[in-house]
Amino acid sequence: MARDASLADFALRASDFLYGDLYRYAAPSVRNLRERLNPLELYNEEEFRMRYRFMKQSVVHILEELHLNRSDDNRGEPLPPLLKLLITLRFYATGAMQCVVGDLVNVSQPSVSRSIWEVTQEICVRLFPKYVRLPSTTEVKSVKRRFHDIGGFPGVTGCIDCTHVQIISPGGDNAEVYRNRKGVFSKMCSRIFANSRAMTLYERGAASGVLLGDQGYASRGNQLRRRLIDRRFSSIVAQNNGDTD
Repeated sequence: MARDASLADFALRASDFLYGDLYRYAAPSVRNLRERLNPLELYNEEEFRMRYRFMKQSVVHILEELHLNRSDDNRGEPLPPLLKLLITLRFYATGAMQCVVGDLVNVSQPSVSRSIWEVTQEICVRLFPKYVRLPSTTEVKSVKRRFHDIGGFPGVTGCIDCTHVQIISPGGDNAEVYRNRKGVFSKMCSRIFANSRAMTLYERGAASGVLLGDQGYASRGNQLRRRLIDRRFSSIVAQNNGDTD
């Protein structure tokens, strides 16, 4: 009898657990597919440029030159080529974490990572050789003429610039040397050009013409500081004004 009572008690407890208040049915999760926004339609021209560093028409032009495939993300939604490009440009422009970039357009972090990789590879293969290069022999004369038309200075075939990496004050007597025009301490960095084949060609004299740089660059045989160019430009403006008067 005791054994039967024990079995009956177990059965009642099991029934309460399965069908009573203690039971909580774990319903399958419902996937919440959020609508993705189209930044080309969402932002005006200036808002778009501030976020992606490109104008809308430029993005459309870049997209036409890249061979990006439509793919699915981890949520089963199609990821169009335009969105892949915008994800990558946003990452380039801000350097934000991939999950943050993805949250802005409702895309998972792994999909952001794959998009950045795919678009970057396409840019290196298709755009870099076409646009990031020195002028050809037949183009040199045209480039020099266009620079001459801008500032009246002959022989210029390119300009170089740098970025300022913010640093803490180094202290000492020369600390103010590192304070830039925006009032913060920074160090000028032009690693891309310094490690490029273009710099090697200019230093060897294999590239035609000279480069313009600001006063942060030392004057070399192939580089002229912009401060010197500014003086030349000011002189030309003064002469033109004199002729006009």
